Amino acid sequence: MMNLGATSGNTSASDPLKRDSFDGSSVRQTLIIREEGKPPGHFQLGNCIGRGQLGSVYRALNLDTGQIVAVKRLRLEGSKEDEVMTLMREVDLVKRLSHPSMVKYEGMARDQDTLSIVFEYAEHGSPGQTLKAFGKLNERLVASYVIKILEGLHYFVLSGLLL
Repeated sequence: MMNLGATSGNTSASDPLKRDSFDGSSVRQTLIIREEGKPPGHFQLGNCIGRGQLGSVYRALNLDTGQIVAVKRLRLEGSKEDEVMTLMREVDLVKRLSHPSMVKYEGMARDQDTLSIVFEYAEHGSPGQTLKAFGKLNERLVASYVIKILEGLHYFVLSGLLL
């Protein structure tokens, strides 16, 4: 859920969605998440940890709790309203999902040009990222990853999301 692939395009140092901060530099932008039934959450965006065609993922600090989270920021500029509504329905679906093999949804904010979705931060990323960082993994560790993936898929099937 975190690996958004590669992007292209012009970058601007003032735009955190376009800024190239893979070098570890921080964006230093504060985001306020207002979810119905919850107190507002304040998050400071940090370094970019992933990019995709629609936006970027940032490591962020919950200024209220000290928890490190991941914030997926999707560009809405130029999107048709039906595309935005599809994204919003997907966010509503993610809100309802809860399983130990999935990153937890923490909140969402939308303005005219950006949809920001806050997730639990998965320190080691995906199994593919772990493999890339650490090389060949032992059989026991691979088996534990496969079990977690299969448990997640089973949850999706039971939830009616996959047939």
